[in-house]
Amino acid sequence: MEKELAKKWPILASSVNAERISLTVKGILLAIVPVALIVAQIAGLNVAQEDLVDFIESVSAGISIAIIIYGVGRKIAMGLKKF
Repeated sequence: MEKELAKKWPILASSVNAERISLTVKGILLAIVPVALIVAQIAGLNVAQEDLVDFIESVSAGISIAIIIYGVGRKIAMGLKKF
């Protein structure tokens, strides 16, 4: 599954580990942190940079876990079709 996602959307594939979100995507999200802080301040919200970084890391980890679970489920389904 991870390899199929990497073929379809190469930016989602990690150059080191196909089960993880691309470091490029994570880097882009982390680069948005300063902009998000400015927008939050303009909107009157008090948000710490660490909170935004933790949120982005949690989101990327959640997406990675979802992709892994989907891949495992698909392998199990394909294995059951053989019987």
